[in-house]
Amino acid sequence: MPILEYNYNVIHDSGALSRDRTKWGTYYGDGVDVQENLYNFARERLEYLDGYYAAF
Repeated sequence: MPILEYNYNVIHDSGALSRDRTKWGTYYGDGVDVQENLYNFARERLEYLDGYYAAF
């Protein structure tokens, strides 16, 4: 299991994600979009960093 998926499952299964949503009022349905957004952010950030460091 990829590390991002593992960590997402940890915060989801522990109830931390639900508590955070309750406290801050942010809710994204079933959480699937949260996980997809996390993966997209990580992929885009790594692509940026790969390009940045390739210039050296």
